[in-house]
Amino acid sequence: MGYLHATERSWQMKMNRRIASGRLSEILGNDTVKIDPFVRTLGIKRAAEERQFDRYPVSAKRLLQAYADGVNAGNSQLGWALPVEYFLTGSKPWALVTDR
Repeated sequence: MGYLHATERSWQMKMNRRIASGRLSEILGNDTVKIDPFVRTLGIKRAAEERQFDRYPVSAKRLLQAYADGVNAGNSQLGWALPVEYFLTGSKPWALVTDR
């Protein structure tokens, strides 16, 4: 599933991750500057990283790692077939890491 998401929804995944972490302005510029601080104060990224993952059972962590491995494999296969949005913003897909 992670591989499929990376090859078919890479840009959408990147944007969702940037929105949740309050980092839109890094690639979209001044139009989103006011949004980022507000989203960071909500702490969505921090809550997901610090409070949720550690509480998951080992079996769920293994599934999440398999998903992340699939995303990373899919992103590495995109090569020249990256969505045009990456070229327009000068950005790249992120690697997912769940190992802790």
